[in-house]
Amino acid sequence: IRLSLVGSEMCIETAFNQLVITTENEEATDAWQKLLRQDVRQLPVVRGKTLAGLLRRSDIIRWLQFHSELGNIG
Repeated sequence: IRLSLVGSEMCIETAFNQLVITTENEEATDAWQKLLRQDVRQLPVVRGKTLAGLLRRSDIIRWLQFHSELGNIG
């Protein structure tokens, strides 16, 4: 982990091999557990060693709400 200053912002950099990540194919329940266990709001979604996006707690909550309204959970 490395701290750096970018402009007036403090940045925390973590080595790739130390990041807690998810993949596009990981089950949402497993990703949710990682979010909770690490007490973070988002996880990098990677494809190989390339960043494909970010998965946020709010994304999973929104997905659950959407599917519960449709009656499609379970």
